Formats: sequence, C-alpha cells, structure tokens
Amino acid sequence: MHIGRNSFVSPQAIIEQPENIYIGNNVQIKPGVVLRPETGFIHIGDNVVINHYTVIHAKGGVEIGEWVVIGPHCGIFAQNHSFDSFDLPITRQPNQGIGVT
Repeated sequence: MHIGRNSFVSPQAIIEQPENIYIGNNVQIKPGVVLRPETGFIHIGDNVVINHYTVIHAKGGVEIGEWVVIGPHCGIFAQNHSFDSFDLPITRQPNQGIGVT
C-alpha cells in the first residue's frame, strides 16, 4: 500500500489487500472505514477525508479524486450481483465489477 506524505490511516480502519490501494498526500482515513479492493483497486487522490464507517468495495475499481470529503456511514460498491435467473438465489449468481470514479 502506498501512503502519501502527511496521510493518516486509523488503526481501527479495516484494510484488505493493501497492495491494491494507493493513498495520496494529506489523506485522512477515519476509524471504522473498510477498504476492500477484492480483484480491483482503490486509488485515493490528495487532500481527501473518508469519514467514520464508510465502506468501499472495489471489485471493478474505485478512483477518488482530489479534495473529496466522504461523509460517515457511506458505501461505495463498484460491483453488483447479476440477477439473470429467478431460479437461483442472488448469492449464487455472478458478481460483476464495474468501476466507480
């Protein structure tokens, strides 16, 4: 995981697959934040604040620009289950990644 200058990641944040996460300069990652790239990536630009208990699942990739503030308890999901079959439960159908910028 790349962490830029003057950035802070709370020890109470949950970081999975740090090798697929880039954090720019002057970034604040608050307690309870979940960063989960899965098979994608998370790129966080400079001067960003991600507030408490925000969840980012990034199978399709997530890019957050500069000077962004994400409020508490938000969810960003760059993926979704397909629902092609009414005969299969949603959890047994493919999960497709689609990027979010």
